[in-house]
Amino acid sequence: KKLEGETKRTLTIIARVRNQLSELRQDFIDIYPEAQNLAVPTDSRVISLTELDTIRKRLKFSYSDEKIKLFLTALNTSQIIALCGKPGTGKTTFAEQMAHALGARFHLIEVQNNWTDRSDVLGFYNPTDHTYQSTSFLDALISANDDLKQNGNNARLHIICLDEMNLSRVEYYFATFLSIMQRPEGKRRISLLPYDLELSLKSESSIENLRRYRSFELPDNIRFVGTMNMDDTAQFLSPKVIDRSVFIEFDGVTIPEENESYSFDEELYFPWIDFSIKKAEKEAILDYASKLKPFCNISPRLMSYMRAMLPMYMTLLEDDKQDDFADIILLSKILPAKTTVIKETESAEKSIFEGLPKSKTRYRDGVIRGRVLHPYDTESWSYWE
Repeated sequence: KKLEGETKRTLTIIARVRNQLSELRQDFIDIYPEAQNLAVPTDSRVISLTELDTIRKRLKFSYSDEKIKLFLTALNTSQIIALCGKPGTGKTTFAEQMAHALGARFHLIEVQNNWTDRSDVLGFYNPTDHTYQSTSFLDALISANDDLKQNGNNARLHIICLDEMNLSRVEYYFATFLSIMQRPEGKRRISLLPYDLELSLKSESSIENLRRYRSFELPDNIRFVGTMNMDDTAQFLSPKVIDRSVFIEFDGVTIPEENESYSFDEELYFPWIDFSIKKAEKEAILDYASKLKPFCNISPRLMSYMRAMLPMYMTLLEDDKQDDFADIILLSKILPAKTTVIKETESAEKSIFEGLPKSKTRYRDGVIRGRVLHPYDTESWSYWE
């Protein structure tokens, strides 16, 4: 009887604690609504060659392997993944579908043409009533940060998509992140509040509602995607933005069809750590870099991006076409930054484009565009018009 009484008391305590935890969780969700979407991981997979087929099946529409692989490869870096092309070619749908297939949290941010500084994406502190005016972009960052703190390496990837990102000058409203993304881990702190107010939050409880907006590190499980229309309504990208982006072009020629093998399991997702593969050794990319020297000066930043992209590229490789890596780097990183034709192209084209078929075709298209748009400038080369 004594044991039975202790058991009943223990069960009563457990029930009381469970109710208290449930109430506490609801209170937390009332304060941080986005936390409701932070599920405790139930299953995860490490991306591999066998999983690539799984990703294909989890897409509602069928996309080329070239686009899928380049998108996944770029996720292993801190670059903006810029999906560019004419309006209506499926750029936003592709970004959302890829996020869905990976089990990532997808945050769609609609860029406005009057955005001019960081307050348009990060909000601002209102000193009149001591409140912080947040934005959907900042809420997405905080949501990813909460997820990372709660679930660690099993946290989900959070993809923030800047829809029509070049409606305004990207280097104006996104300047903070263009800088932060280049810094090493542990030095990517985002400060939202005045310095003196930040210090006071450590001791004062009267402004508890501001604690959510204390400075924090840019979460490692965040990736930025941007869609951009290549037409007269948009702003051209500055060299600074192009240098920090990888481009996937949508030409509207191939319309994705319904995926007949579509199958989706809510419990299956790829944690962010799958896209944080250690960088390749410098020696591993030297041969690729040598193939790219005729097209540009190989900067330390480009070398760093290549070192981050190569391991994921090799992971996704399903054949022996390893030379294709130099082709996708040239196509997605170097050609978008060019503004002039390559010297002595006609005589040297065959040799410098050897093993780079995708870039060769795209380059020829650009030469034709340049001659049409600028008939009096024989040196003009165009990727964007």
